[in-house]
Amino acid sequence: MKNFIALLLIVASIGVFYYIATPLYGEVQALRSTKAEYDQALSRSQEAQKVRQALETKYNSISVENLDRLRSFLPDHIDNIRLIIEIDKIAGRYNMTVSNAQVTVPQSNTSSNNPNEATIVEEPMVYGTGKLNFSVSGTYDEYLSFIKDLEQSLRLINITSVSLTTGTSSSSKESGNAYEYKISFDTYWLK
Repeated sequence: MKNFIALLLIVASIGVFYYIATPLYGEVQALRSTKAEYDQALSRSQEAQKVRQALETKYNSISVENLDRLRSFLPDHIDNIRLIIEIDKIAGRYNMTVSNAQVTVPQSNTSSNNPNEATIVEEPMVYGTGKLNFSVSGTYDEYLSFIKDLEQSLRLINITSVSLTTGTSSSSKESGNAYEYKISFDTYWLK
């Protein structure tokens, strides 16, 4: 009888191990792997926090003047009036005036057959593009100086086309070498 009870206890312990302990051990292993994933995510989060703090420190070390220059270079919205005034100011240095200025901003990326319902199409870019067309009149030397100053302005622009026709300019009537320049360029801003 002693051997039977011992054998029964051994069989019961093996049954308990396979039916109770093994599934619990599997759950414990799954929880350990989940814990490891959470620990890894936590360490990545802490690294990201350190990088964020370092970038914030760098950003705070930038002077107000340089921040203003950076905002002029790539503003957070298109400011049509300020852009035209800025170009007119540059042209004024060479006795040229801006005329026929037109700013064109492409429509937002929505497509829908129903005008009351807009479906937003995802766009990978984080900047917007606008086109400015305008005319200036002056001599070729004035034009070159104007373009050099425009090129060195803080605003990010990309001249896409230039055409010229003969015309008259108040600053170049004596020379007779007046041209009308039609300039088109793209400008950018952060969305």
